[in-house]
Amino acid sequence: MPKVRYCNKCGGPTLKPIARHMQIYNSAYTYQCEICSNQVEVIPLASIGQLITVGLLVLTFWAVILFREGAQPGLVGPIIFATAGLALLFTIASHLSPHWRNKIVNDAETPNFADIKQDQIAIKSPIIWLENLGLLAGLIAPIVVIFLVLGLATLVGYVTYTFQ
Repeated sequence: MPKVRYCNKCGGPTLKPIARHMQIYNSAYTYQCEICSNQVEVIPLASIGQLITVGLLVLTFWAVILFREGAQPGLVGPIIFATAGLALLFTIASHLSPHWRNKIVNDAETPNFADIKQDQIAIKSPIIWLENLGLLAGLIAPIVVIFLVLGLATLVGYVTYTFQ
C-alpha cells in the first residue's frame, strides 16, 4: 500500500500517490507533491528484492560457467562479467534511490487507494499481493517459484517414469 512521503525537492510531507501503472513484472507508483508539483516514480521494495535475487542468480550461473575449473576466461570475459555486475548494482541503486530520497511520513494518513488511477492487467492481484509483503518477500519469491517449477517437473518425471 503506498504511503505519503516527504518531497526531496521542497522538503514537505506532501508527496502523495496519484497513479499506479503495471510494468512487466511489477507495478510502479507515481507520486506528486502538492506544493511544488514534483513527480517521482517509486518501485515497491518487493520488486526490487526480486530484481536483486534474479540478478544474483544470473550472475552466479554465469560465474560458474565462466570461471569453472580448468576454464580459460581470458581478459575479455572477466571484464564483461564485472561490467554486468556493476550494471546490476547501478540498476538496484537507481530503483532504491527514490526510497532513500523520499522518506515515508510515519504519522500521515494513508491516502484512499480507490482514488489512485490504475492500469487494468489480469495478473495484477498476485503482483500487488507480493508487493505488499515487502523486500524480504521479494528476495525469497524467485527462489520459491524455482522450487515449485522444479518440484512440478520432478513430479511429472516420476509419474511418467513410473506409469509408462
